Amino acid sequence: MKKDYIMNTKIEVLLCQGTQNKFVLVSELENSLNISEKMRHILSYNLCHKEAFDTNGILYIQKSDDEACVGKMRMFNTDGSEAEMCGNGIRCVGRFIAEYTGKDDFIIETKLGKVKIRHMENIYKDIPTYSALINPVNLNCSSLPMIAESKTFTNSSIDGLLESEDTFTAMSVQNPHIVFIRDEIDRDELLSFGDIINSRLDIFPNQVNINFVKILDNNSIYVLTNERGSGITPSCGTGMSSSAYVSCLLGHMSFSQPTNVYNDGGKVICIADEKEGTIQLIGNATYIEKSDVVFDGKCDLASIDLIHTYIEERIEYTEFMKECLL
Repeated sequence: MKKDYIMNTKIEVLLCQGTQNKFVLVSELENSLNISEKMRHILSYNLCHKEAFDTNGILYIQKSDDEACVGKMRMFNTDGSEAEMCGNGIRCVGRFIAEYTGKDDFIIETKLGKVKIRHMENIYKDIPTYSALINPVNLNCSSLPMIAESKTFTNSSIDGLLESEDTFTAMSVQNPHIVFIRDEIDRDELLSFGDIINSRLDIFPNQVNINFVKILDNNSIYVLTNERGSGITPSCGTGMSSSAYVSCLLGHMSFSQPTNVYNDGGKVICIADEKEGTIQLIGNATYIEKSDVVFDGKCDLASIDLIHTYIEERIEYTEFMKECLL
């Protein structure tokens, strides 16, 4: 029976980041937490907040029942809700599994599918770099889901949704996204759009991630994402992937060619394949620190004991960030 408590249990956690999207990673490959779903949601919420690690989410690595997969990723947002997929997070999970198994090429199970992971040439100096093959790309409104009169929604607007007739494209890459192409990025406007759009459950029953994209040149874009359950984050892996795909779909970028995707957390490279319906997301998987945490009977944090700090990795990524400044 799964437990509804986690009293005086020591858990080793790894603080990591993909494009400055910070996560707490908990491996259950050897020892399952053996807790109920209710308790997992509570634990996720408590670990993510400033009293603990102040991150953008929590990643659980579990064993997979699928023989084709080396493991399973479950990702929870800061509000305790579970996401279908996380592009930045799965690169960090990919690195952990690669080092755990000694494999450089493998498949990870997610909530709604499977993702192929590959250890890649470093994106900058000694920064560990991994690719995640994001799939399936689905432009059908039903995949988000999105309630609309048309089967797909490409560069269109909805009367009465926003004050202006802003056009966007809807798609899912296991989790739902809408993409706006903007001349300039306005953070306050993105926050406002999030409040308005995600209050319309008659259109987006499960809510949606919202991306603002600025075209920089014929192979580079800048992306800022308002993630449901987390708000605006330094970056969003599936948001950057969706934005790159939509930029190709609308003719701003080219399919099957690398797109440099800049963001507040640095840069990734995306290669969108229209024929295969995939997006290759290539970026860092950086470790920050490892700690032991202990919770009391109410799942409140009792103690954090720092085990190791990955100082060189942190310094190197700071250098990379400076290289990415636009």
